[in-house]
Amino acid sequence: MINVLDRFTDALGAPLRDFSRGRLAALFADPRPSTWEDAHGVVINKQGLTLWQAWIAVDITAPQTGRHVTLDPFD
Repeated sequence: MINVLDRFTDALGAPLRDFSRGRLAALFADPRPSTWEDAHGVVINKQGLTLWQAWIAVDITAPQTGRHVTLDPFD
């Protein structure tokens, strides 16, 4: 089985570094606001597309702006 994280690259087309892979893996394993905040800005292809931009591209109901409140530290 192909790991989806193996399909993502950084902006230079290189495989994602462990730090970025870890942020994405944490989100996929436990989707909640705090893991989303850590992962939404990860670049996932050589065109510089972020995870959030990819979501916006496929879901017209996806939020176009970020939070306007403080994160709950216990989230």
